[in-house]
Amino acid sequence: MDKQTLRRADLFMSYVLLAFSAWIFFMSIANFINPYGRDFDKVRPEEFKMQFERWYEQAALFPFIAAILLAICALGLRSKAIKDGAKFDFFTKDKAKNFIKSRELFVVTTIVPLTAAYLFILIPFCRMQLNFFDTFQGFPFGVATFIYLFAFMIIFNEKTSKKVLMSLIISLAGSAMITYGFGSLALIPLP
Repeated sequence: MDKQTLRRADLFMSYVLLAFSAWIFFMSIANFINPYGRDFDKVRPEEFKMQFERWYEQAALFPFIAAILLAICALGLRSKAIKDGAKFDFFTKDKAKNFIKSRELFVVTTIVPLTAAYLFILIPFCRMQLNFFDTFQGFPFGVATFIYLFAFMIIFNEKTSKKVLMSLIISLAGSAMITYGFGSLALIPLP
């Protein structure tokens, strides 16, 4: 990665760190004023007075100091990046078009929904519908894993008959090994 790209990343990260330090700062102040998170109308004035008199014993003191130090570091990173010529010129129309057409975006937008469907839909569905064997509870997990692996291989592989057959065999073998290895040999409970 070249120096200019790193400085742009530093500039972006400095703003992320500033926002995070501001959030920590305000949360620590809220915790300092009202450490138990009660409604303000239920807190007596004497309790506020005691909080301010014994400020050095408050649990919110460390996050407060850490937020200030993080903000100082973020400002230092920002000034160094700007001094080296970093600008927010990496959000252009052409770069956005290239990003939308990129393989990386396709992979991410495919993997995340497919994995979520596997975890939240396919495994529970197979567990409810395919729980045939009392002695081997891994069967529904194995079927769900087979479907998941096969779908991945079909989506990201060539669609020739040889590749589809190989994907089918590899998915079946992989699913069987994972289910048997974790469920029977290692005795790890499968979802």
